[in-house]
Amino acid sequence: MFKNSMVTLLSVVLLGAGVVGCGQSGPKMYIVKGTVTHNGKPVSKLQVTMIPDDLKTKAESMGITDDQGKFDLMVGSVPGVFPGPHTFTAIDPLAAVGGQTSKDPDYVEVCKKYAPGSSPLKLHIQKNESNLEVKLD
Repeated sequence: MFKNSMVTLLSVVLLGAGVVGCGQSGPKMYIVKGTVTHNGKPVSKLQVTMIPDDLKTKAESMGITDDQGKFDLMVGSVPGVFPGPHTFTAIDPLAAVGGQTSKDPDYVEVCKKYAPGSSPLKLHIQKNESNLEVKLD
């Protein structure tokens, strides 16, 4: 009888731990929306990515700029950016399939200067940002 009571108690404790674990959310993320400009003009149809310095525990966030250069960043289908330092990158989304969105010299310059692996722009995310201005001048 004592053995069955211990098994039941252990099962309840483990089940309770599992429920508590399932109810917890993942690491904190912040909602980040903004605008990309180059020489004072919005840059449209640009894939922007925030690559965290710590890729072992945090995922990158991505968005596409609209005609006004506005973007919303997401990790997969979840809105947000993990807190901390990030490298901001910008690429032509069609380049991955051999295409080119624009031949405008400013667009090409932005894609070259802020490409993954060469982008000099670091941003530190510490809060929700509803109007982050990213000036690529």
